[in-house]
Amino acid sequence: ATYLIFKVVTSIPIFKNDDLLLDLNYPGNIVMDILNPALWALGSVMLVHLLLNVARIFDLGISKTFTKIETVIAVLLIAFLMVVGGVTYEMNTDWVGNQAWEMLLLAAGLLAAGFILNPNALSFHRYYRNQLADAYLAHTGNRFKNLLLKDVFSFGKNEDRSRYLAPYPLINTCLNLQNPGGKDKFKGAKASDYFLLSPMYCGSKLSKYIKTGDTPGYREMTLPAALTISAAAVNPGMGIYSSKMLSILMTLFNARLGFWVNNPDVKPSKIFGHLVWWPSYFFKELLSNIGTTNRKLNISDGGHIENLAVYELLRRQCRLIIAVDAGADPKSSFADLENLAIRARNELGIEIRFRPDQDPVDIIRPRPSSGYARKRFAIADLLKIWEEFNIYNEKGEPVTFKKTVKTGKKEEVKTIKLEALVNYFYHPSQPDLLKYRLDLKAERGVDLPEADYDRY
Repeated sequence: ATYLIFKVVTSIPIFKNDDLLLDLNYPGNIVMDILNPALWALGSVMLVHLLLNVARIFDLGISKTFTKIETVIAVLLIAFLMVVGGVTYEMNTDWVGNQAWEMLLLAAGLLAAGFILNPNALSFHRYYRNQLADAYLAHTGNRFKNLLLKDVFSFGKNEDRSRYLAPYPLINTCLNLQNPGGKDKFKGAKASDYFLLSPMYCGSKLSKYIKTGDTPGYREMTLPAALTISAAAVNPGMGIYSSKMLSILMTLFNARLGFWVNNPDVKPSKIFGHLVWWPSYFFKELLSNIGTTNRKLNISDGGHIENLAVYELLRRQCRLIIAVDAGADPKSSFADLENLAIRARNELGIEIRFRPDQDPVDIIRPRPSSGYARKRFAIADLLKIWEEFNIYNEKGEPVTFKKTVKTGKKEEVKTIKLEALVNYFYHPSQPDLLKYRLDLKAERGVDLPEADYDRY
């Protein structure tokens, strides 16, 4: 970019004025004596800034210093060009760089740049992270601004875990999935999945889990970076709120706060490791073709799939959960709570049932007469309504069945473990007695072992 600016500026014909020495062909030209070093200085500073951003992608102290230097040079340069432009009578942008070797060199440079132009370092994510860190960690000085995620809840070799009384952080993000196909695990049934960032483990059910401290890309991640990803509301991929047209616009204008992380389910290359050619991911975002088979996964705001951050606590069967609804809900419609209740029932088999006189619509929604709510909280119970498990025979071996699977023109017989689905319910005549119904999870056309699996 600096080279192109240099070529364009040097092609601007200036009034020949021996007093001001504005003629570009004049040996002692003042314009070129000032412009040339200024352009090289700005380009050099920006290049160093870019390389440091890529090399130390989680460091919060880099951009502030470089931004001040770049701003000063750019403002002075723009002011100087405005003065020069004031005495310009025409613009001639004929570029003489049409030689084959220059074009090849430019193409090679662009190709090589694709390996280092990491969108994580070039997007608004870093600026957003700086602002959040300044807002929530200002009282600590610079002590925790680069605190590694893996060190938030770390244990030494001889440390007793029982002495840790602080809660273990589960940072919820959204794994964006947009129309995956081919060999992808996810065939587009929904546009997102839950992705966890925590001091010990990171990952999701689709991408598997890895140890945070042992995996490149995660062991360098800082706590401010993880929290910023969890709050990345603006992104080309936005989970259940994704839109193809919006993805195109946001990708083209680089409006992204999300993050590209290494895929835990894809092993790094033996030669190149986790190195990728980033323009390919630009087109994946542009064409809404983000899946789980790529070497990088795109994660964003956890609210793009479940905004109360309760889902992971339900999965861990926590006995007491305190949920704070801080979402934008001016009409008190409790859309986030409704979304959680539906997902908990359909995906985890858990029903969120509010106690009598504890319906949030009645007690938390402001009353029209006074504009105030009766209470600021509501209490609910969690009821298990179904769960899945494998079936074992008398020898403790899993019961299996054969299934013929067609792959193109070939047919393959696979051995599949037999699973059961248990539904829990309260009978109307005996409301205090919990009963269950056991059903096999099988497909049509499959010969199951003879047994009475359907009973109360």
